[in-house]
Amino acid sequence: MKLHITRDMAQWARIAADTVMETAAGKPRPVLILPTGSTPLPLYAELVRRHEAGVSFSHVTTFNLDEYIGIPAEHPESYRTFMKKHLFDHIDIPEGQWHVPDGLAADPDEAAAQYDVALAAAGGADLAV
Repeated sequence: MKLHITRDMAQWARIAADTVMETAAGKPRPVLILPTGSTPLPLYAELVRRHEAGVSFSHVTTFNLDEYIGIPAEHPESYRTFMKKHLFDHIDIPEGQWHVPDGLAADPDEAAAQYDVALAAAGGADLAV
């Protein structure tokens, strides 16, 4: 684990994006674990900016940390919707390569176990943000 103390969120976003870029460049199929909420928004904006400048994320696979139980993926408050709005709709990771837990799973414990299996099958996490 690396700890960075920064002056502001803009500096943090650049350092975090550099770390994502180093991870993405260092492996043919990097796997990232991503959070939601307000904290990562500057990072996601910086990744979108870099994509618009020509960086491709098409070889990256992502897994999100969580989802609300009991709401559909398309719900405006779902974490899937959040990630699409702030990142996935703006970069070139194919939809089949980004994963958000199923909030409507009939058995959340089994769904979580299968999510772990999918993460392991993807090669495990290379970077957790």
